[in-house]
Amino acid sequence: MPEKVRLTQTYKMRCVHKLPFPELLPDRFGDHGHHYLIEVTIEDSIHQESGLSVDRKYMNGIVERILIAPYDKSYLNDHFEHTTGEVLAQKFFDLLKDSELGPILNDVTVRETAKNSYYTCQKKKSI
Repeated sequence: MPEKVRLTQTYKMRCVHKLPFPELLPDRFGDHGHHYLIEVTIEDSIHQESGLSVDRKYMNGIVERILIAPYDKSYLNDHFEHTTGEVLAQKFFDLLKDSELGPILNDVTVRETAKNSYYTCQKKKSI
């Protein structure tokens, strides 16, 4: 039996942003919004008492406090210098890495559209 398992929880966030380089992305220049799906994956041992790797309410509370409450229904340019999916994935990972989930955080994926998703992880041994 593996020593560790990974759990991924998905969260919804609706935001507006502006990409400031019309010469690169003319169809995305100007304010526009997304219904982001944020996937947060933890890696931890299965706890003998509960059979769970992490208490879902605990995990959800942290993600709500760190990511959802501050940024849902907001203008992302008010919070971040660059608001590309690549940067958001890295920023969200860093914010969670500095939280109580940090020791068990494996990766964060930001799904911006049906075609575009951005994945960020810390390099470490796989399970």
